[in-house]
Amino acid sequence: MAFQKFYNFLGPKMGQFGKFTLPLTFGRYPTRLVTANTRNTGFATVFDVSHMGIFETRDKDNLEELVNVNLNKLRKNRSRLSVILDKSNGRLLDDLIVGNVNDDKYRLVVNANNRGAFKNHKFLKEADKKILAVQGHGASRLVEQVLRTDLRDTYFMDNKTLDNGIEICRCGYTGEDGFELYIPSEISDTITDKIYKLSRDSEKIMFGGLIERDILRMEASLWLSGTDFNPEIFIPFYALGSKWLVSPEYRKNLNLSSPIRFSRFVSNRPMKPGLIFNEPGESVGFITSSTKSFTLNKFISLGYSNPSLNLEKLYTLASRNREKYKVPIELSREHFIEPRYYRPKTT
Repeated sequence: MAFQKFYNFLGPKMGQFGKFTLPLTFGRYPTRLVTANTRNTGFATVFDVSHMGIFETRDKDNLEELVNVNLNKLRKNRSRLSVILDKSNGRLLDDLIVGNVNDDKYRLVVNANNRGAFKNHKFLKEADKKILAVQGHGASRLVEQVLRTDLRDTYFMDNKTLDNGIEICRCGYTGEDGFELYIPSEISDTITDKIYKLSRDSEKIMFGGLIERDILRMEASLWLSGTDFNPEIFIPFYALGSKWLVSPEYRKNLNLSSPIRFSRFVSNRPMKPGLIFNEPGESVGFITSSTKSFTLNKFISLGYSNPSLNLEKLYTLASRNREKYKVPIELSREHFIEPRYYRPKTT
């Protein structure tokens, strides 16, 4: 991992994430403070996400078939979210970011657990790079200072390549303004050393682990790969409310009949993954991930519901001393936290 040489100073609590042992959180940066301050003025949180994979190709035809996107519409130095589908039924297998880099190559940033599957595609070459995600209101100032570049004209989902080979994508890992930095391995220690030294002199530069990542992403209604969709759950891609993930020409042969929709839920009590019921006792959906939001001071969860059923007076079940009891929950019609991506000003 890119931060390995600094872990002794940051005090990590390590844990398993798929096939990887990763920092869940850092002792010097309490979860409550990281999740709240990432959304405050001037703060920036750095995540080491080098367990993810970077693949590159110039093979446009095979890539279009894989990611179900019309690449003619992906402009120079732009990226977009895309998905890998089971073409027989439209089930979502994985999400990824595909980027057009200088009209010279396409870059795929893929989830860690499916990294091996991408290696099986001969037209893709894995890049030897580390990945840092820098998120929050102060992210642009920190990245500009460390990389000595001007990012004022680099907007949400734009790419930029520097002379030292570092590639930048301004993307929303947590719903805030932020960046993914794709750093050649031979200079990754130099970059992380600069960030670490700056953090010692500023309380506004923090480090986050998987716990903080998941809370921030859930607050922004961004689904978690492996939790909110995985091979064991039949989730059609359009259930996420994002048909735009797949270009129209690739949708025509897909089964679009499932009624479930990606949903958000809130409660004053802890919620666990499981079935959701309405007051008549009908099963109307299920929770796939849940957490405590320190920003909202509420418990929040992501999951799925059937909008054709009665979604009033909802509850889920919990246990105490082997006895089941109801936990009242509400369907949230709005985002928990409104995204604050950096976009051009409109007049």
